[in-house]
Amino acid sequence: MASGWLAAVTVNTALADSRHQAMAFAFHAAREAETYAQSGFHGLILENTSDLVALLDTDGVRLYNNPSYYALFGERDLTGTDSFREIHPDDRERVREIFRATVATGVGQRTRYRFLLEDGSIRHIESQGNVVRDAGGQVAQVVVIARDVTDHIQSEQAL
Repeated sequence: MASGWLAAVTVNTALADSRHQAMAFAFHAAREAETYAQSGFHGLILENTSDLVALLDTDGVRLYNNPSYYALFGERDLTGTDSFREIHPDDRERVREIFRATVATGVGQRTRYRFLLEDGSIRHIESQGNVVRDAGGQVAQVVVIARDVTDHIQSEQAL
């Protein structure tokens, strides 16, 4: 059962006549989520954690990213972009399959992958996805909590 700011951003794409309308609904919901996230207790946590927190639609389009994403991607708005775009090409399809399985089964999964950044550097990421269900119990969004584990990976490799 969704609660707090997650419940406030439920996007019912079944009401949309086209992909364009669904994206318009998603952008509106993302703006509401961002406004909610910037206020109150939940906003305090989201705005000050070093973990990467994302809310994605069931196609992997970003609806919300907390400010921790700025450290990796700069201070640009990621809303409406493909969440798989920055994943290293060698990891991308595997991560897409994990995402699709999460949406299809409603069961979140943990995985590791690499981000390939614009400057060519690579960051190792560990993430856990979990679903957000609508009032009818259908998967509506996916919440991803991730952490940059590059330093840990490099320390392991140095041993």
